[in-house]
Amino acid sequence: MEIVITDPGELPKILDKVHDKWFDLDKLKTVMARGIVNIPVARKQGDLSENSGHKALLSIHNVTKLEIDDPERVGFYDINEIDFDRVSGCIKITGGIPSEIRIFVEKFHMSFDSGFA
Repeated sequence: MEIVITDPGELPKILDKVHDKWFDLDKLKTVMARGIVNIPVARKQGDLSENSGHKALLSIHNVTKLEIDDPERVGFYDINEIDFDRVSGCIKITGGIPSEIRIFVEKFHMSFDSGFA
């Protein structure tokens, strides 16, 4: 199932799907291309392996800049909150383990493609 949103007011639709899901920060750092940041997410940390079919994909489009604050340096994080600041065009993803990803976009567009129910 794919969810596509272009209105920040619909952000809860995606947050509901990715809250408490896990991602590998190292994978995120290497996939920004063509203005898209792809974040593979999974219910369990172990499902993030290359061979696992239990992953889903959170994508942020129209990206101009990516900043990562990773004070814990543990690699794997769960998604706690996703916020959007209309003034700066910044999508902020925070983890339950202290971490923050700031993704600046020229136009809000996010999608979530579920690899699991």
